[in-house]
Amino acid sequence: MPSRKSSDDENIQSALAYLDEAARQGARIVCFPEDYIHAQIPRIPPGKIESYPAIRAFREKARERGLYIIPGTMAERAGENGYYNTALLIDDTGEIQGKYRKTHLAAGEARVAGGREEAIKVFKTKHGTLGIHICYEICFPEVARVTALAGAEMIFWPCGGKFYEIRETWRHLLWARAIENLTYVVACSNLFGAERGVAIIAGPEHILAETDREGVISATLDIDRIHWLRSTPETYEVPKPFACVPGTFKDRRPDLYRRLCE
Repeated sequence: MPSRKSSDDENIQSALAYLDEAARQGARIVCFPEDYIHAQIPRIPPGKIESYPAIRAFREKARERGLYIIPGTMAERAGENGYYNTALLIDDTGEIQGKYRKTHLAAGEARVAGGREEAIKVFKTKHGTLGIHICYEICFPEVARVTALAGAEMIFWPCGGKFYEIRETWRHLLWARAIENLTYVVACSNLFGAERGVAIIAGPEHILAETDREGVISATLDIDRIHWLRSTPETYEVPKPFACVPGTFKDRRPDLYRRLCE
């Protein structure tokens, strides 16, 4: 979980150091917070986000360290209508594998007229299938559910920050998305001062790592366990061979949920 610096260059250099540390810890996929790259919001460099100086630096580091990187989020120009809040996925060869555009916008974020956003979007990597959601979307359980149903075994969740007064609520929402979707949720937030932040790696059964301070956390994600939990029905046996409620996807009743689409 990084502390935002006073300039873009400082943030980039800090991010590259975090990536080196994450690689030393054995990480294979690394996520930064929402809007982390830019010291001032909004900070809109010209051109496509793929050509931002920060993204070029991330791509070089991804290639050097063999990392998949989600470099926070950036403003992506949407024609003449405004900007998307967009997260990229850089693969371990330094190529941009894809992008995710934030679908549920918080206070102060303007919706792009006629914008095209895709809630159901997953990316296949060498380490499993992942989805990306951004900050305020944690309050809408539907987005994580459709991503999990689309095959995501892990969801990376870059968050902004300055929600320290609701920190415990935010933390519980992140873990809840992992529990109810039988997936891993990996999230981190910016630190703007001396407040406590939220960085967490949560599974459906346990929280694997977390911190409220600046630094790097890492954990090993057992993707086979996710598949087992999704395919194994709940039982009344004691002791239980799981620490969550498994097999819930097969018991869903979509015919009863039509109101969700109204």
